[in-house]
Order: sequence, then C-alpha cells, then structure tokens
Amino acid sequence: MKTKKSKNLVYGGLGFPIIFKEVEVKEVLGEFVPNMNHRKLQDDVFRALLNARFKLSGSHLAFIRHYMGLKQDEFAQRLGLSGHSMISKWEKRRTISTGMSNATEAGVRILMHQFLNDPKIATKEVTDILAGELTEPKGPVAVSVAA
Repeated sequence: MKTKKSKNLVYGGLGFPIIFKEVEVKEVLGEFVPNMNHRKLQDDVFRALLNARFKLSGSHLAFIRHYMGLKQDEFAQRLGLSGHSMISKWEKRRTISTGMSNATEAGVRILMHQFLNDPKIATKEVTDILAGELTEPKGPVAVSVAA
C-alpha cells in the first residue's frame, strides 16, 4: 500500500464531497483515499456540518441521521414531525438544500449538539449560525482533521 501527501483532495466516500486541504492518502483499488481512521473522519465531518454556515443538503441530512444511528421515523419524532415522510423527502434532494425551515435547521443542529453531549448546550452557537443568512449548499465540505 502506497501512501503520500496530497493537497486539496476531494473525497466523496460519505455521500457528498469533502475537501481536505492537506492530508496523507493511500491508494485503495486504484483510488486515493484519506489515510485515516474512517470513524474519526466521520466524527470530524459531523462537527464540520454542525458548525457549517450553509443550509443542509439531503445528503448531509442522511449522513447526520446515520451517524446518530437513527431511522427516519426516529429522527422525525425527535424533530417533532408526525412521520418519516418529510425526512425521506428531504434526503431525496441529495445535493440541494432540503428546503426545511430555519427553525427545523436549528432543531437538527440542537439534536447534533445533544448527541455529542455538549455541556454548553447549543442554543447560542445555533442562534449565531442561523442569525446570519445561510447560503445554499455548494461545493465540498471543508474538514480540518484534528491530530
């Protein structure tokens, strides 16, 4: 297995593009992938999406729900929805914004904070993020890989 340093690697293995500014990569089946623990990558991406200043896409929402280990109906219930149909509809939008309201976006991010057991509950952070105008999801999610 060969490894090397790569700048600006775009990786799509989580269902949406992620850009690494500089990362060690390894070749697997002819494709270069980040040479890191995949669970750690998921942890870093989850935190990046939590603090993102853009609306969530359907692919982002599906990743978040899977990361939290929830079925669509369980996720819907935690957001105060009556069934899984809205979650399914949002997730099918794949690369574009889910179309959910800012209040629901806030609810998703608060659930994310609660999932992480963040003692300084999300209210201020989520309010700060949503106080500004959120842009449409575009391009890869930038991830800072912590050592």
